[in-house]
Amino acid sequence: MSFMRFRAFRPGFLSCLLLAGLIFTAGIAYAGSGVMMCSRKIINAGDSKYLLISRFGQPDSKEFTGTVQRGNECIKVEEWVYICHDHAKPKMYVIRIIGTTIDSIYWQPDVQ
Repeated sequence: MSFMRFRAFRPGFLSCLLLAGLIFTAGIAYAGSGVMMCSRKIINAGDSKYLLISRFGQPDSKEFTGTVQRGNECIKVEEWVYICHDHAKPKMYVIRIIGTTIDSIYWQPDVQ
């Protein structure tokens, strides 16, 4: 009798486990492309350029990459590079900024 109860419970358990795994992997994918963490500080895509500078200071490198047009305005697009030395190997983060907002954050795992 207890075996039958366990058997009826199993499909629901598997689907919950699958859902939890899917949510966990989505979180990892997001962290890889939209977050910079260094020295217990964090910044996310969508945050302001002012917040980035106030938390991490001036970048190691700045590059003007072009403009985007929104309505009648041309908005400047930049890529800023930060190198974080808090890990066994330094991590390089490339941050794309459109106007005053962080558009995306990517990290390069192998920095020499």
